[in-house]
Amino acid sequence: MRQLFFIFFLFFFLRGYSSDIEAQLKRADWLYTKGIYEEAGEIYDSLVNSHYYTKEVLFRMAYIAERFEKNGEAIFFLRKIMIEYGDKEADKRIGQLIEKSGVEGVLSDEGLSYFDFLNRNSPAITLGVMFFLGLVLIYYYYNRNKSHKYIGKLTLIAFILATFIEILLITSNYSRKKRCVLIRQTTLYESPSYGDPSKEETFALGSVLNINDRQDIWYQVSADKKTYWLPFFSIREL
Repeated sequence: MRQLFFIFFLFFFLRGYSSDIEAQLKRADWLYTKGIYEEAGEIYDSLVNSHYYTKEVLFRMAYIAERFEKNGEAIFFLRKIMIEYGDKEADKRIGQLIEKSGVEGVLSDEGLSYFDFLNRNSPAITLGVMFFLGLVLIYYYYNRNKSHKYIGKLTLIAFILATFIEILLITSNYSRKKRCVLIRQTTLYESPSYGDPSKEETFALGSVLNINDRQDIWYQVSADKKTYWLPFFSIREL
Protein backbone atom coordinates (compact mmCIF):
# COMPACT_ATOMS: atom_id res chain seq x y z
CA MET A 1 0.00 0.00 0.00
CA ARG A 2 2.85 2.38 0.86
CA GLN A 3 4.54 1.62 -2.46
CA LEU A 4 1.33 2.41 -4.34
CA PHE A 5 0.95 5.68 -2.43
CA PHE A 6 4.57 6.61 -3.24
CA ILE A 7 4.04 5.93 -6.97
CA PHE A 8 0.91 8.13 -7.04
CA PHE A 9 2.71 10.88 -5.10
CA LEU A 10 5.69 10.78 -7.48
CA PHE A 11 3.41 10.86 -10.54
CA PHE A 12 1.48 13.93 -9.37
CA PHE A 13 4.64 15.68 -8.18
CA LEU A 14 6.35 15.27 -11.56
CA ARG A 15 3.18 16.29 -13.35
CA GLY A 16 2.91 19.44 -11.25
CA TYR A 17 6.59 20.25 -11.77
CA SER A 18 6.23 19.85 -15.54
CA SER A 19 3.16 22.10 -15.56
CA ASP A 20 5.06 24.78 -13.63
CA ILE A 21 7.93 24.65 -16.14
CA GLU A 22 5.53 24.97 -19.06
CA ALA A 23 3.85 27.95 -17.38
CA GLN A 24 7.22 29.66 -16.92
CA LEU A 25 8.14 29.01 -20.55
CA LYS A 26 4.86 30.45 -21.83
CA ARG A 27 5.32 33.50 -19.59
CA ALA A 28 8.86 34.06 -20.88
CA ASP A 29 7.74 33.62 -24.51
CA TRP A 30 4.98 36.20 -24.01
CA LEU A 31 7.38 38.69 -22.42
CA TYR A 32 9.88 38.18 -25.23
CA THR A 33 7.30 38.81 -27.97
CA LYS A 34 6.25 42.00 -26.11
CA GLY A 35 9.84 43.22 -26.00
CA ILE A 36 10.16 42.92 -22.20
CA TYR A 37 13.56 41.31 -22.63
CA GLU A 38 15.06 41.71 -19.16
CA GLU A 39 12.26 39.86 -17.38
CA ALA A 40 12.02 37.26 -20.16
CA GLY A 41 15.77 36.69 -19.90
CA GLU A 42 15.56 36.07 -16.16
CA ILE A 43 12.95 33.34 -16.67
CA TYR A 44 14.75 31.79 -19.63
CA ASP A 45 18.01 31.77 -17.66
CA SER A 46 16.39 29.96 -14.73
CA LEU A 47 15.07 27.35 -17.18
CA VAL A 48 18.52 26.90 -18.72
CA ASN A 49 20.02 26.44 -15.25
CA SER A 50 17.34 23.79 -14.62
CA HIS A 51 18.39 22.03 -17.85
CA TYR A 52 14.99 22.70 -19.41
CA TYR A 53 15.39 24.50 -22.70
CA THR A 54 15.25 24.26 -26.48
CA LYS A 55 17.48 25.61 -29.23
CA GLU A 56 15.05 28.51 -29.66
CA VAL A 57 15.33 29.41 -25.97
CA LEU A 58 19.14 29.47 -26.24
CA PHE A 59 19.01 31.64 -29.38
CA ARG A 60 16.67 34.05 -27.60
CA MET A 61 18.99 34.21 -24.60
CA ALA A 62 21.91 34.97 -26.93
CA TYR A 63 19.90 37.77 -28.53
CA ILE A 64 18.89 39.21 -25.15
CA ALA A 65 22.48 39.08 -23.87
CA GLU A 66 23.79 40.82 -26.98
CA ARG A 67 21.04 43.44 -26.72
CA PHE A 68 22.28 44.32 -23.22
CA GLU A 69 25.89 44.31 -24.51
CA LYS A 70 26.81 41.12 -22.66
CA ASN A 71 28.71 39.60 -25.56
CA GLY A 72 30.42 36.99 -23.39
CA GLU A 73 27.06 35.68 -22.22
CA ALA A 74 25.77 35.72 -25.81
CA ILE A 75 28.75 33.66 -26.96
CA PHE A 76 28.13 31.20 -24.10
CA PHE A 77 24.59 30.47 -25.30
CA LEU A 78 25.75 30.19 -28.91
CA ARG A 79 28.53 27.79 -27.86
CA LYS A 80 25.91 25.71 -26.06
CA ILE A 81 23.83 25.58 -29.25
CA MET A 82 26.89 24.46 -31.22
CA ILE A 83 27.71 21.66 -28.78
CA GLU A 84 24.19 20.35 -28.24
CA TYR A 85 22.60 20.98 -31.65
CA GLY A 86 25.50 21.41 -34.08
CA ASP A 87 23.93 24.56 -35.54
CA LYS A 88 26.16 26.25 -38.13
CA GLU A 89 24.32 29.57 -37.82
CA ALA A 90 25.39 29.71 -34.17
CA ASP A 91 29.01 29.11 -35.18
CA LYS A 92 28.81 31.95 -37.70
CA ARG A 93 27.31 34.29 -35.11
CA ILE A 94 30.06 33.42 -32.60
CA GLY A 95 32.66 34.60 -35.11
CA GLN A 96 30.78 37.85 -35.65
CA LEU A 97 30.48 38.53 -31.92
CA ILE A 98 34.15 37.80 -31.27
CA GLU A 99 35.10 40.17 -34.09
CA LYS A 100 32.68 42.79 -32.77
CA SER A 101 34.07 42.51 -29.23
CA GLY A 102 37.66 42.79 -30.39
CA VAL A 103 39.94 39.85 -29.62
CA GLU A 104 42.07 40.92 -26.69
CA GLY A 105 44.12 38.01 -25.44
CA VAL A 106 44.55 34.43 -26.59
CA LEU A 107 41.41 32.93 -28.13
CA SER A 108 41.16 29.34 -26.94
CA ASP A 109 38.60 26.96 -28.35
CA GLU A 110 38.69 23.36 -27.15
CA GLY A 111 36.11 22.71 -29.86
CA LEU A 112 33.64 19.90 -30.33
CA SER A 113 34.77 16.40 -29.44
CA TYR A 114 33.39 13.15 -30.82
CA PHE A 115 31.76 12.71 -27.40
CA ASP A 116 29.63 15.78 -28.18
CA PHE A 117 28.73 14.27 -31.55
CA LEU A 118 27.70 10.98 -29.95
CA ASN A 119 25.59 12.65 -27.27
CA ARG A 120 23.92 14.99 -29.73
CA ASN A 121 23.01 12.14 -32.07
CA SER A 122 22.45 9.36 -29.52
CA PRO A 123 18.65 9.08 -30.15
CA ALA A 124 19.17 8.64 -33.89
CA ILE A 125 22.04 6.20 -33.34
CA THR A 126 19.97 4.16 -30.87
CA LEU A 127 17.05 3.98 -33.32
CA GLY A 128 19.45 2.88 -36.06
CA VAL A 129 20.87 0.15 -33.82
CA MET A 130 17.36 -1.07 -32.91
CA PHE A 131 16.34 -1.12 -36.58
CA PHE A 132 19.49 -3.05 -37.46
CA LEU A 133 18.85 -5.61 -34.70
CA GLY A 134 15.25 -5.96 -35.89
CA LEU A 135 16.46 -6.85 -39.38
CA VAL A 136 18.96 -9.33 -37.92
CA LEU A 137 16.24 -11.03 -35.83
CA ILE A 138 13.90 -11.27 -38.83
CA TYR A 139 16.67 -12.74 -40.96
CA TYR A 140 17.60 -15.22 -38.23
CA TYR A 141 13.96 -16.23 -37.68
CA TYR A 142 13.36 -17.10 -41.34
CA ASN A 143 16.71 -18.84 -41.79
CA ARG A 144 17.10 -20.60 -38.44
CA ASN A 145 16.20 -24.03 -39.84
CA LYS A 146 18.59 -23.78 -42.77
CA SER A 147 21.93 -25.54 -42.68
CA HIS A 148 23.95 -22.34 -43.23
CA LYS A 149 26.60 -22.61 -40.51
CA TYR A 150 27.36 -18.88 -40.38
CA ILE A 151 23.86 -17.62 -39.53
CA GLY A 152 24.23 -18.12 -35.77
CA LYS A 153 27.70 -16.58 -35.68
CA LEU A 154 26.69 -13.57 -37.76
CA THR A 155 23.69 -12.98 -35.48
CA LEU A 156 25.92 -13.16 -32.39
CA ILE A 157 28.42 -10.72 -33.93
CA ALA A 158 25.57 -8.32 -34.75
CA PHE A 159 24.35 -8.37 -31.14
CA ILE A 160 27.88 -7.85 -29.78
CA LEU A 161 28.39 -4.89 -32.16
CA ALA A 162 25.06 -3.34 -31.17
CA THR A 163 25.87 -3.78 -27.46
CA PHE A 164 29.27 -2.15 -27.95
CA ILE A 165 27.69 0.87 -29.67
CA GLU A 166 25.16 1.34 -26.85
CA ILE A 167 27.89 1.03 -24.19
CA LEU A 168 29.89 3.65 -26.09
CA LEU A 169 26.90 5.99 -26.08
CA ILE A 170 26.39 5.54 -22.33
CA THR A 171 30.05 6.00 -21.40
CA SER A 172 30.51 8.99 -23.72
CA ASN A 173 28.24 11.03 -21.48
CA TYR A 174 30.61 10.45 -18.55
CA SER A 175 33.83 10.78 -20.53
CA ARG A 176 33.41 14.36 -21.65
CA LYS A 177 35.51 16.91 -19.85
CA LYS A 178 33.67 19.69 -18.07
CA ARG A 179 34.08 22.90 -20.01
CA CYS A 180 33.24 26.55 -19.59
CA VAL A 181 33.12 29.75 -21.58
CA LEU A 182 34.95 32.90 -20.54
CA ILE A 183 32.12 35.44 -20.32
CA ARG A 184 34.13 38.24 -18.68
CA GLN A 185 37.78 38.97 -19.30
CA THR A 186 39.88 38.81 -16.17
CA THR A 187 43.42 38.33 -15.01
CA LEU A 188 44.73 34.76 -14.93
CA TYR A 189 45.98 33.48 -11.57
CA GLU A 190 48.65 30.90 -10.76
CA SER A 191 46.80 29.78 -7.60
CA PRO A 192 43.32 30.32 -6.13
CA SER A 193 44.21 33.73 -4.73
CA TYR A 194 43.96 37.33 -5.93
CA GLY A 195 47.48 37.80 -4.62
CA ASP A 196 49.01 35.44 -7.18
CA PRO A 197 48.30 36.88 -10.65
CA SER A 198 49.90 35.35 -13.70
CA LYS A 199 52.08 37.32 -16.08
CA GLU A 200 50.68 35.40 -19.02
CA GLU A 201 48.31 37.10 -21.45
CA THR A 202 44.68 36.48 -20.54
CA PHE A 203 42.25 34.44 -22.62
CA ALA A 204 39.99 36.25 -25.05
CA LEU A 205 36.29 36.71 -24.40
CA GLY A 206 34.30 33.66 -25.52
CA SER A 207 37.18 31.21 -25.13
CA VAL A 208 36.24 27.61 -24.32
CA LEU A 209 38.27 26.19 -21.42
CA ASN A 210 38.46 22.81 -19.70
CA ILE A 211 37.50 22.72 -16.01
CA ASN A 212 39.91 20.69 -13.88
CA ASP A 213 39.03 21.62 -10.30
CA ARG A 214 37.14 24.07 -8.09
CA GLN A 215 37.97 25.64 -4.73
CA ASP A 216 35.47 28.04 -3.20
CA ILE A 217 35.01 30.85 -5.73
CA TRP A 218 37.89 29.67 -7.91
CA TYR A 219 37.91 27.41 -10.96
CA GLN A 220 41.07 25.73 -12.19
CA VAL A 221 40.90 25.78 -15.97
CA SER A 222 43.21 24.63 -18.73
CA ALA A 223 43.67 25.25 -22.43
CA ASP A 224 46.55 24.90 -24.85
CA LYS A 225 48.39 22.73 -22.29
CA LYS A 226 48.41 25.55 -19.72
CA THR A 227 46.60 25.67 -16.37
CA TYR A 228 45.34 28.71 -14.48
CA TRP A 229 42.80 29.75 -11.86
CA LEU A 230 39.86 32.06 -12.56
CA PRO A 231 37.15 33.57 -10.31
CA PHE A 232 33.70 32.06 -10.77
CA PHE A 233 32.06 35.22 -12.11
CA SER A 234 34.32 35.27 -15.17
CA ILE A 235 33.14 31.94 -16.59
CA ARG A 236 29.99 29.92 -17.15
CA GLU A 237 29.85 26.15 -17.29
CA LEU A 238 28.65 24.53 -20.50
